[in-house]
Amino acid sequence: MRPRWRAPRAQGYAIDRGEHAGGVCGLGGLRTATAERDALSLAVPAYRFSDSLESLLRTLRQCKAEIEAQAG
Repeated sequence: MRPRWRAPRAQGYAIDRGEHAGGVCGLGGLRTATAERDALSLAVPAYRFSDSLESLLRTLRQCKAEIEAQAG
């Protein structure tokens, strides 16, 4: 496994700090435990990302939990 992929696998999510699109940051990779093996992600303007990271992560985890609960 490539070293840059180890941290996201261990923490369960990955962060994009504008590497793919200037001015846009992303948080994603929270895989749901459903048969479809979906993943959740979001994109946020870079100027709001760092200050909101913990809140965004909590919200994304809550969405994951709700999807899994409804999937049963």
